[in-house]
Amino acid sequence: MPMWLVFAAAMMQASATDTPPAAKVSKPVIFQSAKTLDVLDQCLTKKLSEVGEVVAVHTEEDKTTLVLRNVPGGPMTIDLAPPTVTITSYFLPETRALVKACI
Repeated sequence: MPMWLVFAAAMMQASATDTPPAAKVSKPVIFQSAKTLDVLDQCLTKKLSEVGEVVAVHTEEDKTTLVLRNVPGGPMTIDLAPPTVTITSYFLPETRALVKACI
């Protein structure tokens, strides 16, 4: 068997096993809250830090995006733009009660 054919077969096998799993697709979950941006930010950061690492990105004066990292199931993102709080990624089941406690 020609060497290039063996090499091509090996490359195809390697690329077939290196494909990442499909991302979890979900619709955004939207909550309404009467709380201020600062109160929501502090509460969610405190509660969610019990589950993983929370990173806050202040994108605009009245909007913050929280990213919950280092958790099974992948990162979770939450847009805080009171009165709207939007879970823009997969809503991790173990965080539902924590988020609702802060809303």
